[in-house]
Amino acid sequence: MVDTGTGPDTAARTLITELRSLLGAKLVAYLAEAPDTATAHGWVDGTTPLPDHAILDRLQVALDAARRIGARDTPAVIQRKSR
Repeated sequence: MVDTGTGPDTAARTLITELRSLLGAKLVAYLAEAPDTATAHGWVDGTTPLPDHAILDRLQVALDAARRIGARDTPAVIQRKSR
């Protein structure tokens, strides 16, 4: 996981915030097996306990992939929904 030097909770919130901005809350919630997007928003604002390390690792992999795609394409391609 990304370490911002400010602690694991802050690093996790930063990870989720960035991923949510790239993929949207709905896809972040899906990847994290969260029941709804409110849970993903709650992770960021601190009202919902953060997901476990296995989920955070999965979200880190998704963020890495989204960044790689974003380096070559537009944000619309990162968020593209299948038809």
